[in-house]
Amino acid sequence: MSSSSFSLSGLGHGSGGSPWLHLQAWLLLGSALLLMLMFNRETLDMTVSGWAFDSALGEFRWRHAALVEQGLYRGGKWLSYTLAAPVLWLVAQGLRGRSRWLGRRAAWATLAGLALIPLAVVIAKSLSVRHCPWDVLEFGGYAPMLGLFDALPQGIRPGRCFPAGHAMTGFVWLILGVTLREHQRRLANALLAFALGFGLVMGFTRILQGAHFVSHVLWSAWLAWAVAVALGASFRLRLDPRGR
Repeated sequence: MSSSSFSLSGLGHGSGGSPWLHLQAWLLLGSALLLMLMFNRETLDMTVSGWAFDSALGEFRWRHAALVEQGLYRGGKWLSYTLAAPVLWLVAQGLRGRSRWLGRRAAWATLAGLALIPLAVVIAKSLSVRHCPWDVLEFGGYAPMLGLFDALPQGIRPGRCFPAGHAMTGFVWLILGVTLREHQRRLANALLAFALGFGLVMGFTRILQGAHFVSHVLWSAWLAWAVAVALGASFRLRLDPRGR
């Protein structure tokens, strides 16, 4: 563990002994253990998704609802696309040394986060065997419900549904909660809260539609924050500024 670039000591010392980054490393470790304990078995996932499933109809009742599909699902995507324009402009200004909000290293870290956070989810999904709720037997599908560490039964194709991809359209903005912290700590904290809320709403939308379990959404949030914290350490950002 001590040799890893993402070790607890590495996060603290590798970025100037940042107490904030050191705390985030411990929080990530603790929250990962908590999520593994909560979702090692399928009970909580099945219970939450069961509330959205209509057994009489044999499908998730909000899967094709206009409010969920057009308002939350597609509307959330467009909101994320809209946010991209001003953020990329801010990054460009930072790379040119013209921004008082974002230094050059923070701008590079932001750009890396916008690319690596979604990529991390894509890679995780490609390696996952877990299925979406609508593919699970109890909800009219073909596959057994698998716990976090369960092996895929022979003859069943991998689900590739874990973690939640759509929720990442909100969680990707967690990177700003790290990179803006150097010069705009309050704004960084506000955007951190916004990104977390945005991602949870997007994730809840897909839970209602039967596309994801709650564990898929929470692990997406964990993964996005882990990448953001790792980038803060890798780019040696000053995340404990004084007198600001």
